Amino acid sequence: MPYIRSLLAALALCLTLGHSAWAQELDDAKRADIEQLLELTQTMSNARANMNTVLQQLVLQLRQKQPKLTEEHLRIVAEAHEAVFDENIGVFKALMVHLYHKHFSADDIRQLLVFYASDTGRKLTLVTPALNRESFEIGVQFGRLLGPKVEQRVKERLASKGVTL
Repeated sequence: MPYIRSLLAALALCLTLGHSAWAQELDDAKRADIEQLLELTQTMSNARANMNTVLQQLVLQLRQKQPKLTEEHLRIVAEAHEAVFDENIGVFKALMVHLYHKHFSADDIRQLLVFYASDTGRKLTLVTPALNRESFEIGVQFGRLLGPKVEQRVKERLASKGVTL
């Protein structure tokens, strides 16, 4: 039953992605190429890594908000989170296939396969998680740097309109 609900939710989401995603039918060859590309780019394992990051943040927040939770309780939270993820990873994969179908032609996908099978493509796949993590950290630092400047500018502009924050 949960699988059917997940499948229906995925179908509803696909329908909201826009008509252009369905304008050209996804044939078996293109689907297979996209699935191979997802494998080469480690999309599914990266999704699991992202889920683990979210889970770690959730556990930290729960520890802070609910200090009476034991390690066993937190293990239950983690197991439930991972189980739901595992039960629905097929839905995520289907959505990713349709996303690539929407944005890339069959020829584009074949060219991406050639690139990601190359030494440079494999290197990009290996370093992408670190690039994402480090670029996120840079973005946080940049936001902290700009935050006070933005706040000051907003206050000045609103003050010129008679509004005080």
